[in-house]
Amino acid sequence: MIYDVFISYSRRDMLIADEICKSIQSVGLSCFTDRNNIPPGSDYVEYLRTAIRRCKIFLYIASDNSYNSQWSHYELKEFLDEQSIQELFVYVVDNCELPEDLLNEIDEKSIRIRRSCGTEKRDGSITDIELAIQLLKASEEIIMGNIDDEYGNFAETRTVFISHSHSDNAIADEIYNYLSMNGLNCWIDLHDIPPGIPYAQAIMEGLKSSDSLVVLYSKNVIESHDMLDEIQEAHTTQKRIIPFLLDDTPMIGQFRYYLARRQWIKAYPGYDEHLKELLCALKGEVQNSIGVENATPNRKSRGSLNGTKKKKKSRSLNEIIKGILNLWK
Repeated sequence: MIYDVFISYSRRDMLIADEICKSIQSVGLSCFTDRNNIPPGSDYVEYLRTAIRRCKIFLYIASDNSYNSQWSHYELKEFLDEQSIQELFVYVVDNCELPEDLLNEIDEKSIRIRRSCGTEKRDGSITDIELAIQLLKASEEIIMGNIDDEYGNFAETRTVFISHSHSDNAIADEIYNYLSMNGLNCWIDLHDIPPGIPYAQAIMEGLKSSDSLVVLYSKNVIESHDMLDEIQEAHTTQKRIIPFLLDDTPMIGQFRYYLARRQWIKAYPGYDEHLKELLCALKGEVQNSIGVENATPNRKSRGSLNGTKKKKKSRSLNEIIKGILNLWK
């Protein structure tokens, strides 16, 4: 899917980003923000970078918080490296000052304005809706080629393998029943291992037949070698893995290695209130309020998209901005 606007922001500016996103959507543009548009179980970094490549406009929300935001810096670098996005908009939301070199070198076509604060409107400042109208005008001038969606359509019914600790049998059984009653074909050892079949063989066959692995992560999983084996096999065979967090137990060791950069569902307190969110995730429907805190941007870019109209940006501009970003770290 091609989004009109990619919004880059510091996590501390999340509420501001939500307000801006609503204004942009009110004029008919589609927005991408990580917490609203990355499905649970997706590789966070790869999904993020693909979204950057597929957006017409990159909106950088500049603030005192963004100066210290690893993700804001990473996303802006990806934008500059990619060179397939037509417009860069810098929107200053507080009293922070952008470096003079950055202000001087940004393309004159880019917006370099401040956000109005309440009823106060200084010279050069605009409201969120005025920004949205500016973005709409810019978007209408941009034509992007046809792009295949590498993430596919997950709306069809899929087989789901439920990985859990036996100490969480009751919860796992309830989740199994809920997903099954809502049209998903589920596999769980409590019901799907025939008598006389070796346990390891049955697990491997269940994983092989499944498209997605739901990991019920709780304090009980730390000593579960069976769960770790299931996660490792799902990772090796490139299954979709969705961590469903039953409590606030930190991810450690190999569990952290395999799960931390996956988009997860925070299902506590009250896991039953998040079953619909899990169902939607398995069907490919993105829900709000999905948390990612531990992903690390460390993969190499796979290059630009074919058939996309590109905006020319000078190497000197990229080098200058990258140098400034390095100084901010």
